[in-house]
Amino acid sequence: GDTPEVIMETMMPARRQDLVCIVCFGSYDLVTRLPRRLHCGHAFCQACLKRLDTVINDQVWIPCPQCRQNTPRPRGGAVGLDLDLASFLGVKAHFRSDSSFLSITPLQMPSTVTQENNTIPRWHPIPGNHPETPRRLFIVN
Repeated sequence: GDTPEVIMETMMPARRQDLVCIVCFGSYDLVTRLPRRLHCGHAFCQACLKRLDTVINDQVWIPCPQCRQNTPRPRGGAVGLDLDLASFLGVKAHFRSDSSFLSITPLQMPSTVTQENNTIPRWHPIPGNHPETPRRLFIVN
């Protein structure tokens, strides 16, 4: 008989998918997109949480985009929320093993170039493999 079409997808490893904010789909990083945990246990990037402030009865809350439970906003804002430790350690480990993980090109420390008695810092991209987007493989028999 006819053999059905088999669709196989190569997916990003679960570990890497867990390092993405489900609000903006941006990868967590160690600067502006730190993974922050709300009181309900869900984690989102710091940049997204900064935009979610809601005032209810003169109190500022951060509503969870996933379950809608409110977390009181700390005095310093989203920066004052606890880090999601599992995601943070994953980002840190991944950043060490793959310098191209960030969406921007990582830079090495500048070398200085002297030009007419002016010292000008020059930034150099770190060489490395840049991950490709997940591929889909379609096998038709």
